[in-house]
Amino acid sequence: MRRYVYLLLIYSIPLFAEGKDDILHERIYLQTDKQLYLAGELLWMKLITVDTNKNPLSFSKVAYVELLDESKSLAQVKIELSDGVGDGWMELPPNIPTGYYRLIAYTRFMRNESAEVFFEKNIGIVNLFQSTVNTGEAKSDHAPSVEVGQGNTFSLSTDKTTYVTRDQGNLHINDLPENIWTLSVSITERESIPIYGTNYIQSWGNQSLESSDGKFSNVFSPEYEGHIITGKITDTQNKEDVPVGSLTPFLAFLGEGVRMFAGWVDSKAQVSFYTTYTSGVNEVVTAVSDLSGGKYRVNIESPFIQNHVTKQLPVLQLDSIYVDQLLKRNVALQILYSFTGDSLNVQSNLDSYYKGKAVVSYALDDYTRFPTMGEVITEFVSGIRFRRNRTLEMAVDRGSYRDFGTPLVLLDGIPILNHQLIYNYNPLLVQRIDLYPQVCVFGGVAFYGIVSFSTYRNNYPSLDLDSSTQIIDYEGTQTHRRFYVPDYSNEEKKHDQIPDYRHTLLWDPDVQTQGKPSIQIPFNTSSFTGEFQVTIEGLTKDGKIIRATSSFNVEKGKNVNKNHESD
Repeated sequence: MRRYVYLLLIYSIPLFAEGKDDILHERIYLQTDKQLYLAGELLWMKLITVDTNKNPLSFSKVAYVELLDESKSLAQVKIELSDGVGDGWMELPPNIPTGYYRLIAYTRFMRNESAEVFFEKNIGIVNLFQSTVNTGEAKSDHAPSVEVGQGNTFSLSTDKTTYVTRDQGNLHINDLPENIWTLSVSITERESIPIYGTNYIQSWGNQSLESSDGKFSNVFSPEYEGHIITGKITDTQNKEDVPVGSLTPFLAFLGEGVRMFAGWVDSKAQVSFYTTYTSGVNEVVTAVSDLSGGKYRVNIESPFIQNHVTKQLPVLQLDSIYVDQLLKRNVALQILYSFTGDSLNVQSNLDSYYKGKAVVSYALDDYTRFPTMGEVITEFVSGIRFRRNRTLEMAVDRGSYRDFGTPLVLLDGIPILNHQLIYNYNPLLVQRIDLYPQVCVFGGVAFYGIVSFSTYRNNYPSLDLDSSTQIIDYEGTQTHRRFYVPDYSNEEKKHDQIPDYRHTLLWDPDVQTQGKPSIQIPFNTSSFTGEFQVTIEGLTKDGKIIRATSSFNVEKGKNVNKNHESD
């Protein structure tokens, strides 16, 4: 293992744009499928990033969304951005009290300015197990405005004004501009309870996105390649000052493949790991390579805001005229998740960060089993060897001769910096040894190849790690979650015994127009009856806002099994 010094150019891409201060300022808009939710319900969301002139911006690769009460964060998610657009979901806490709540969205780069540049909107959440019902008259002082049927230069309509339950319909969107950058559509039951302070894309578009104070700290690096995981290096022995110049921290994702990242350390022992391919909840390990002989470790920190500005919110009162409808919706929510919960999650596998290929693989069950790892390596693994001090060496071809040096040693993705651990490890627990005999560099540390040991279940059994190595569960960006829509393409499927109580009939955050002026979007009604609202929102490539709404009614179907109907 050799050390090299590299100059890290964090801002290696242009951070300048036309404006009064010639600095790129990133802004974000958050759309939700509706404005009123039940405790425990899924909130579907979409995010788009722009500059202060509302021009589409493809810069940050991660957005952060938090659900706040007046001061505290109650739920947090990380959303992956691609070409400035991302979508995801948030599971609202099941024990959250009835009230108004704040949704805020921001990128890491936006934290260089004040919190006033974050996007913020209000939503209402009802918890019928904790709610107090007001028996007075319903109030509609804050009812949101609705634009029916017409957008900027396009029209939105449905093929019918009235549908029956479990029916098929089509949205018709005509006269669309050719230069659509992003477009989304939602269909949900018209909200009966008014929502205070809702921030639609049109009101957001009419706001000035400039910062009032004009300050820019330049502290937070932009996540223009992927999620930046940060932490603090601490001394596990005597808590003295950390000798940052002699330390190299590593972070690795456990499992198949090589997904390891070296950290960059500043003078205050703060470390940043510039990662990619980090979706889902994964086991990660941190380790510190230490030339001073001390014992140091990395404590991972939250990427979210720690202290939020307090804002007073009004009280959300439930009038008695809404109770029956909300009770029906609450029962429907429980039934929907009971029958469709397994179909909602789609977990994607992480790609290997290191793109080198294993040149030789040894499946140990194909060989005579030896009781010690030293014998396994000596007897049949060619190209690596243990020194007398139990340090592993690997051969790398140097043209006419072979040069031996220290490789990166992994066990189920865990970097083993103390090779004595792998020397003492039980070889009967190892299924395969993969050799990558190419020099590789992680964070200025060069390794003579990679030796990867894989156990049968990739769960590192009986591995005894010291205090400088920590294994934790880390939640990266969200994996894709499929919006559930049943198939009613024929009469038999319409009479299916599986209940259908979708309150949101359609959520499509990525409508593809292919530059066509007119498109049709199919949808299915559920067993809910009442008035439903269609909302489309988007942005053109030259920063023009798209928004339109329309509505239709759903009535009880005469030929549908009564057991499926919502009375």
